[in-house]
Amino acid sequence: EVSSDTFPLGGEKSGRSNESWAYVSTSKGGATYGSAINENILINGGFDVWQRGIGINGAQGGTGSTYFADRWVRIDGVSGSGGGATTGVYSIERKSFDENQTEVYGNPKYYSSLRNDALPNADRGDYVFIENRVEDVRVLRGEDATISFFAKCGVTGSTMDLVIDQYDGTDVTITKPASVSLGTLWAKYEVSFFVPDVTSTPTGKHYVGFGFDTSRLNTTFDIAQVKIERGMVATKFADVDEEEELNKCRRY
Repeated sequence: EVSSDTFPLGGEKSGRSNESWAYVSTSKGGATYGSAINENILINGGFDVWQRGIGINGAQGGTGSTYFADRWVRIDGVSGSGGGATTGVYSIERKSFDENQTEVYGNPKYYSSLRNDALPNADRGDYVFIENRVEDVRVLRGEDATISFFAKCGVTGSTMDLVIDQYDGTDVTITKPASVSLGTLWAKYEVSFFVPDVTSTPTGKHYVGFGFDTSRLNTTFDIAQVKIERGMVATKFADVDEEEELNKCRRY
């Protein structure tokens, strides 16, 4: 399913920020050329590590901004208490895949199931983001990149935006390069986009976040196997060494 502001599958892309494309993949594993599998720039893109314990024993999370699975954060920018959006059910839950499931490639263990019911007030800039933060705002700046992920939601046709959140230690730049329409069954989605350049000198604990604006969903949102890679081709989500992934997370 291609949103109205994205390129068709055969369209060309020259690397400018107003050009992107998104679609439901026809290959559950992702395309590869030869044996190439690109590095996943995200740590814990498969939601394997949950050191904080939020959501691992049932839905929890309440409203407000919070980390959940390692490197993943929900950013609650809804101003309900100030006369902005109306908030409803908010929840975060780690769920397990059935061992014999075939809908999501690679036999993953877990996925995130979230709900952020909000009626955003556009005039006040209300939003709810779910993003994975990558240390160093300069990562992928000025480059083409591709995000791939498996997702489903509670209502067919619900839409969300891809979000790039660049924080240089002082200022935040938010870019939404594409929209994706979800269905109620697991499907793989692939989005190619251009990461804006960062010309400021970063300071302090700067980062770039890749994720989703779920403000308009108002239903359950299930997400698994999120991968960010360089270039315009989505390659397979490689098997993850659990101990190695845990060690990467422990640094934070």
